Amino acid sequence: MGRGRLVGEHRDEVVVQVDVVPDGRRLEEVTTSLQRLARVIDGDPDARQAVLLLLDQGDFTATADIAAIPPHKVFRLQCDWEKFDQSRISIHGVNDNGQIVVTLPED
Repeated sequence: MGRGRLVGEHRDEVVVQVDVVPDGRRLEEVTTSLQRLARVIDGDPDARQAVLLLLDQGDFTATADIAAIPPHKVFRLQCDWEKFDQSRISIHGVNDNGQIVVTLPED
């Protein structure tokens, strides 16, 4: 079964790694806590800031007020994949000519 994981944060970017379920669907929701996320991003205690950056993009929502939630409280982080795909560069791999194949954001 697939899992979603917040992997890290770099300045104003948040890197999200999402493992897919066997039929290729991406998870729309991950249940977690700020403590769990901090462990996933190499013990960085500022998982709260990473989630707030995700939420600021408009394609992620949370079932709790992340700015105020205690680190141990569990919440659900949800993604609107249609919005996500429209606002991110997708890297598909390398073609036969050795060129990187990408899809650019629509806006």
